[in-house]
Amino acid sequence: MPRVEYSIEIEQPIDKVFLYTTNPSNYINWQPWVLDTQSDRRIAIGSRIEVLSQFMGRKLNMTTEVIEFVPNKRIVAQGVPRSFFTRVAYTFERTDGGTRVNYVADFQPSGLLQLFGGVVVNRFRKATEDSFLRLKGILEAEY
Repeated sequence: MPRVEYSIEIEQPIDKVFLYTTNPSNYINWQPWVLDTQSDRRIAIGSRIEVLSQFMGRKLNMTTEVIEFVPNKRIVAQGVPRSFFTRVAYTFERTDGGTRVNYVADFQPSGLLQLFGGVVVNRFRKATEDSFLRLKGILEAEY
């Protein structure tokens, strides 16, 4: 199962970084492949997050369910059956300059995306880096 990991430091307080990053309605602002999101309620354990995205020319519907939620520390979501992601985890740590965000995504490409295994992982890794750099820019400019 492919895994993508990324860490970045954002020069903002942990509560602001956590709140913005974990709000599904903000995904579209910092994750360029996200076209739309919906969540069944305020994010907590048991919340479902639906994401419509476009990656490598294909539209993907992904649904994850929050299985861990510790405000300002950690959120983990697990893909429901037939989802691109099997597990996505964000951890947040205070630093002298602000907040370090650590991201780990385990995913299981299927269908056509599975045929291009290494290419998919490399493009997703690059897209992840670009997204977090965008997130950093948004948070450091707006707050």
